Amino acid sequence: MNMHETMSDTADTAVAKAKPVIDRISTMASTAADKAYGMKTQAKDWVAEHGDQLSAKQKQLVDDAAGYISANPLKSIGVAVLAALVVGRLMK
Repeated sequence: MNMHETMSDTADTAVAKAKPVIDRISTMASTAADKAYGMKTQAKDWVAEHGDQLSAKQKQLVDDAAGYISANPLKSIGVAVLAALVVGRLMK
């Protein structure tokens, strides 16, 4: 057996051993992609179903905050300053 045949046999053996591993990894990647697509679809459906409710809740919260700020301007400024100080300390 010459060197070329030995290298060829070695390469064939390596390919034969690697193929099942590569096939298993390919299957796992395909399964993961399918699961991710399913989760994306579920999230999209949930947002489509609840989007109006979320928008209404957001508008309600903004309206409530604006009403509170209008009714309590000094307290609102104090809370904003305190929040800015806390965030500033956390950012250091």
